[in-house]
Amino acid sequence: MSPLTAAPSLVQSVDWLAIAPPTLPAVVALVVLVADLFVPDRRKPLLGWLSVAGLAAATALLLPLLDGDRSTFCLTGDTRVCSYTADHFTLVIQFLVLGGALLAALLSVTALKDERGRLPEGEFWFLLLSSAAGAALLPASRDLATLVVALEVASLPAFALVGIRHGDRRSSEAALKFFLSSVTATAVSLLGISFVYATTGTLYLTQVADRLQGVDGQLHTLARTGVVLTLIGFAFKTAAVPFHFWVPDTYVGAPLPIAAYLSVVGKAVGFSGLILVTVVAFPSYADVWGPALAALAALTMTVGNVGALRQQATRAYSAVRLLAWSSVGQAGYLLVPIAAAAYSDDPSTPSAPPSPTPSCTPP
Repeated sequence: MSPLTAAPSLVQSVDWLAIAPPTLPAVVALVVLVADLFVPDRRKPLLGWLSVAGLAAATALLLPLLDGDRSTFCLTGDTRVCSYTADHFTLVIQFLVLGGALLAALLSVTALKDERGRLPEGEFWFLLLSSAAGAALLPASRDLATLVVALEVASLPAFALVGIRHGDRRSSEAALKFFLSSVTATAVSLLGISFVYATTGTLYLTQVADRLQGVDGQLHTLARTGVVLTLIGFAFKTAAVPFHFWVPDTYVGAPLPIAAYLSVVGKAVGFSGLILVTVVAFPSYADVWGPALAALAALTMTVGNVGALRQQATRAYSAVRLLAWSSVGQAGYLLVPIAAAAYSDDPSTPSAPPSPTPSCTPP
């Protein structure tokens, strides 16, 4: 056999069925954006129903994945180290994300009809589908780079959706606060990821978990700092105190379907990201993130519930603020089981997604 035929291929195989749930909303988003240029105004509602159909089809594509774990975009020569894994944890979060986006899309069909002229329909559906695609990608991500990209793909369209009302100062102010606070949190997380990469030399979550256990003593402080900073971006997405200040104004300024979307899908994105980086990537540093998340949970439950008690639900404005503060309080309750995983005998046992048995063929 010649050396050319014996050399391994560097072209990775792609499991298209595994990546179909986040891919289909992205494709439909592009179709809607292009179709908006040619569809007359009286036909614009068809774009909404096309978006609803795309999200419903993406949700249905989860069913063929129930037969077993699938992985793709794997490291050459090692199919246990992959960037994308569709296991049971991933499918549950993707069902929650796509189902929440589908409900928000159904609410938006009526909202766009009532606010015709103030909300551009083509751009609205493109942004909603793009955000849903990023949110569906995040729970399947198994390296820090893909996690950050998925987080930003889910977040950037959400900024525009919050401020999409033409001529509404409250909506524009909410979008600006949401954008500035999110960008700051993302920058801090990227700094933390760079510290983790400097100490481990890898971005794959499973490899990070293995190599953090043997970090040299001189790099121990750098690794601990990287772990803490990495958590900040995901704590912002979950609206954990003190990263919650954007929530009340954002919920009030956003269109009602978008406020509902952020309260469900935004939380799912944040908590799935937290589970992946803590329980999967950083189990050996449970003594760092465990107490931090426990303190955040207690603080978030207290501040969120006290803030909700101060609201008077006599007007629509106050009722939405009540919903926002209640959402903050609920985030504290959801943080409790993640923090509790740090105090188990094996932090990776109770909450971590199971190690997949990849169905992809080694490249």
